Amino acid sequence: MKRRVLATGLLLAAAATNADDVQRGPRYFFLERSYFWFANLDKEVLAAPAYYGEAERERDDGKILFEAQPDPALLLVNKLGLLDLRDGTRPPSAPGQPPAKGAALPQGFGDRWVISFSFKLRLRQLGGFSSPLRSPSFMPKFTVQRLSVTRKNPGSFTPDNWIKVFGPQIIVWGHHSNGGVGCLSREEPEPDCDTAIPPEQRTVNTQNGSFSTDYVRLGYFFLRGRSDPSGNWLDRSWSVGGWVELNPKNWGPGSIPEGQRAIYGPTRFGATAELQRQFRLGKTHWNAALNPTYEYIKFDRKPAPGSSPHRFIVDLSAAKDEGKFRGWGLAVRYYQGQDFNNLLFVRDVRRVQIGLVVDQQTRRLD
Repeated sequence: MKRRVLATGLLLAAAATNADDVQRGPRYFFLERSYFWFANLDKEVLAAPAYYGEAERERDDGKILFEAQPDPALLLVNKLGLLDLRDGTRPPSAPGQPPAKGAALPQGFGDRWVISFSFKLRLRQLGGFSSPLRSPSFMPKFTVQRLSVTRKNPGSFTPDNWIKVFGPQIIVWGHHSNGGVGCLSREEPEPDCDTAIPPEQRTVNTQNGSFSTDYVRLGYFFLRGRSDPSGNWLDRSWSVGGWVELNPKNWGPGSIPEGQRAIYGPTRFGATAELQRQFRLGKTHWNAALNPTYEYIKFDRKPAPGSSPHRFIVDLSAAKDEGKFRGWGLAVRYYQGQDFNNLLFVRDVRRVQIGLVVDQQTRRLD
């Protein structure tokens, strides 16, 4: 129990890195939150290979204690400043001044570079003797954004002054692996891990099998928001985004092997939206957000009978937006689709979870 509490505390501290930054102004647009799930209200396996019987389900799902998705982002380059949030990235010329030199690209291609690195983890801790962890997912990624900002009334933080933030987002290199040393399936002889058995008929080696892939994601995001009566806070906003993810062969160290690629779904299309609203608890600003996400997975071969190419995620969260423990809050998630736990990608699951959220973005504008 002590180890579980210690591990949980370390994860929370890691995810909160940068979350207590006292600098004002949104430093993170369109980046993921960190989540920690402590309660599973509903858990069900919807589809799985024939070999995935009751014993395996009980081992992997019967006593889930804790799931974590820490995703702290470190800004490497941030050219989007507070003046951009006040005036827009292409502000009008001041009276008596010559017109600004035209940009080389249309504003839809973005004006300011924002580059970040995050070392995302996904963990699942089970009950039973010694409270073991399933093989963790290591998911580092480099994200490049080029963002533009426009204001309804450039030059001031005033009430009802709409702001728009938009631009492309590219994950130039993302990785997902579990650190396993064995072959992906039990039928593959080591060390070559090659067999003529079709991938969908193999048995996944859940003991020490190796799961690994590199990916690139091309996306575009748009946010429109309005400030509160003081003009200092992003009172409400809505945003949308979409992307295509590719898991190519030979993209780099850890690229997806052919046997895994055939049943994993190497091409994926995603869309997301978010509704956000500020509210007050006492004298403190809080932020509530509803964030549905849909992903379509294009399988070369289905990993199991009944596997669905559709993944649905709906997150509802409320996080503190200022003061001590800024960014921390509560969250509820509905999840349905391909299991995110590396080697268990061969099955579909449904989850309803309650836990904590850590949101690195602040909605303070000035």
